Order: sequence, then C-alpha cells, then structure tokens
Amino acid sequence: MYPALRTLCLLLMLTCTHQALCQGSLLLVMQKDLYGYANSRGKMVIKPRFQLAQPFSEGLAGVSVCTDRGWRWGFIDESGEFVIKPRFHDSKSFREGLAGVQLGDKWGFINKRGKMIVDPKLDDEYGVDFEYREGLSAVKINKKYGYIDPAGKLVIPADFDHADNFSEGLAYVMIDDKAGFYRSHRDGRDSA
Repeated sequence: MYPALRTLCLLLMLTCTHQALCQGSLLLVMQKDLYGYANSRGKMVIKPRFQLAQPFSEGLAGVSVCTDRGWRWGFIDESGEFVIKPRFHDSKSFREGLAGVQLGDKWGFINKRGKMIVDPKLDDEYGVDFEYREGLSAVKINKKYGYIDPAGKLVIPADFDHADNFSEGLAYVMIDDKAGFYRSHRDGRDSA
C-alpha cells in the first residue's frame, strides 16, 4: 500500500475511534443472527439477544423482542436495561429528544421517558422518516406532506406531494412534477 494512503487510512481510523470513545456510544454488532452491542475496543457490553436492533442515539437504542402480544419495540440504555418497555409495533431512533413510534398503523412521538408527546395519528408512509431535524418533522396527512413541531402542531401546511426533513435550513419538497427546496427561517417565517 502506498505510504500516503496508509497514513490517511490510519488517521481516518483513529479519528473514528476517537469520536466513538468521546461519544461513549456502543456499536451495534450481530452474532449468530442476534444483535448486541460492543464498545469501541470490540468488547461485548450487551450480549447479542435481540432479533432486531437499532444503533444507540441520544443514549438509547430501539430493540425488538417477542412478547405475549407478538414482536414489540422498546428502548434500552447502555447497560442493556429497558428504560421504555417494548410496546410499539415499530420505532425510529431518538433525534432532538423524541423518537417516532408506531402503534397499530399510525405513528406518533415519545420522549425519553416513554411518554407519548405526539399522539399516534400520523399516516404510515415509507417516505417519511418520523424523525425531528432542526425542530421539525415531515409527516403525511391526508395524502399530502407537511411539517409538525415537537408538540405535534402542524406548522408548515400539508400541501406537498413529497417532503424530506430539513438539513441546514432547507428541505427538498415536490408539488406535482415541480421540485425545489423549502427554506425554514429560524425567526418563524417560512418560504419556498
């Protein structure tokens, strides 16, 4: 291998390792068709026991276990203990203090204590992340997309045929066959 390329690869590995160590987050691993979590040195911290699992985000990880009511998602902390009992049909990772959860065929949002903050009334849609980005989450309501705030209030009307979550103040949106970026101003004014 070329010395410069080897040095670059080594620096990249060290940077990633340093970031993982500083964040204190565990890494998702799979062994014999089960998921568990290891630290950045490869030591297994939470033994593989989950059929499905998500990476840790904001100190919690969504995991799926079989209950007397079928497969349900809950959230564990970095010790492997459930802090939010498995009761959801599906879940997303925590972002900005909230996680999207599915009950039946509708989605809502919970906080890190498991309290329902946005009632499960949002349409299940493959194209929706059910994650907050920059204080807003794209949602589908009555076959159109709009944006809700962390309280669940529709703050950008559901007028779009497609809408992605915000990144750096912009969100990709579509109306009919026209696409563009919607700008969210931090002062509360929004514009296309």
